[in-house]
Amino acid sequence: MQILETLRSWWERRKPRPLNEMLAVEFDETTVSVKVLAKLEPGWNQSFQWADVERVCFKDEGITSSDVLFIQVKGRTQPIPVLVEAQGGSQFFGALTERRLFPEQVWRKAMGETGGGLHCWPPRQ
Repeated sequence: MQILETLRSWWERRKPRPLNEMLAVEFDETTVSVKVLAKLEPGWNQSFQWADVERVCFKDEGITSSDVLFIQVKGRTQPIPVLVEAQGGSQFFGALTERRLFPEQVWRKAMGETGGGLHCWPPRQ
């Protein structure tokens, strides 16, 4: 039985953790924070103000990876990535819609995507 326990322990240490145990998205009325919980590069830690959001893009990553929201924020050259499967990710997605930063007709089309498409609001002019 000890061999079985040793193998089980070895497997538990090596199997990938779910994204909601590795990354969290938290927000209040003014600020959004993306926080590393475990085993991710510290560069994932980001904060921004709701008022600074300029553009939101949804990238379909298929059934084997987490879809990604890219949040373009005033004063930053690179968008902030937020994994939809992060802890609080679906609530964040809902908050984007409630704040009219990612309208329903856009997110419905994005959620129906299965081919790796990118859906953004507002569209580039």
